[in-house]
Parts: sequence; structure tokens; C-alpha cells
Amino acid sequence: DDFGKSWSEERLQHRGAGSRSNGIRLTTGELLLPAHDFRNRKESGVLKSDDQGQTWRRVGQVHNSAGVDEPTIAELRNGNVLMALRTRDGHLWTALSKDKGESWAEPKRHKLVAAAASHNLFRVSDGKVLLTHDECKVGSRSPLTMRLTEEGNHWGDPLILAESAVPGEGNDYWSCQVTYPSVCELPGKILLVVWAHINMSNTEQFGDIFSARVEILD
Repeated sequence: DDFGKSWSEERLQHRGAGSRSNGIRLTTGELLLPAHDFRNRKESGVLKSDDQGQTWRRVGQVHNSAGVDEPTIAELRNGNVLMALRTRDGHLWTALSKDKGESWAEPKRHKLVAAAASHNLFRVSDGKVLLTHDECKVGSRSPLTMRLTEEGNHWGDPLILAESAVPGEGNDYWSCQVTYPSVCELPGKILLVVWAHINMSNTEQFGDIFSARVEILD
């Protein structure tokens, strides 16, 4: 309650699960936290609180043979909740909940290319939903792009945020990545995007944190 200077005691402990993406507050007040099961990489869901985070329950499981790690969620204008999933078949997969995360429709496979990496969904102040992800084949994590959607079915043109060097072309690295994005909105319709730039070789592995400001145009 004091801008990060001190923190309350933990209110939630869910063993065997993790969350890579931010939780959200629905327009109706409930809190949803996306989570995946470390023991079963083909199952994800959400943890839900109806009392401002005092208590939580696990609801709405999503299953998919392509894998459903590291879910990310956003509320659409119509009140449905959209979930994007990290999968391993080279395409974007999403799932939709029409009951505030209590249950989810079967995951949908899109034509949009997606790496085996975590994505980020974020609802901007005008109600559109932003997807930030690595738009590339499995095995790569570059470029990092942003796209907007109204309802989660059709996606706008990409904005390329960052690209990494190609492994092996003039360097010793076997992996160069721009990945793991997070997004928030600042006053004045400005998005702040943060991601990791990771380089790996047989002799060293290191990463740097980068950020960008993106203006939302009407």
C-alpha cells in the first residue's frame, strides 16, 4: 500500500504452480491470476479472488496437447476474458472464458506464428487488447512484436519492438533472444514495454533488460 516500500504477509500459496504474467482486476471487481502447473505442462488455468485478494480458489482449467505453459490474460470489452498460451507447435493459441474465468472454451489455434515463449496480453485504456510476443518459429525468439485486437479473433499489423542478432553470423552465440515481455500503461496513452535481451554461447550466458515507450494513436 506504500508504493513498494513494505509488503504484507503472503495471502496465496499454491504449490506446484507458477505465474509468469500479471494478474488482472475485472471491471466487475474480481481478481484473476493466470497460473500453469509445473507437473503437467498441458494444463493451465487461473486463480480467482472474490474478496480483494483475501482468499483465492483455483478455477477454469485449460488443456491442450500442444502445451499450455505460462498463460496471460486480459478482459475484452464485452466482459469475456481472453487467454494466450505458450505452446510448442509454432502458432498462437488462445482460450476464451465467458464466465469470469470459471470455465474456458477449447483452445483455438491461430494462423499467427508464435515462438515457444511466454506472450503478454494487456488491455489498454481504450478497451483494445495488446498482444506482445515473439513472432517467429519454434527455436527462435526474435523479433518481438506488438499487435492490437478488438475481440481476440483478428489481429492488427505488427509493430516490431526489437530484434536480436542471428546466432552464428559473425558471433559465437548459439542463441540470441528478445523475449519475456511485460507491459503497463502510463498517463497520456503511453505504453511502457519491458523485455529481456539474452545471449548464450558455450563460454558465456548473459542478459540485459530493455524497455521502450510506445504511443497509442487514436
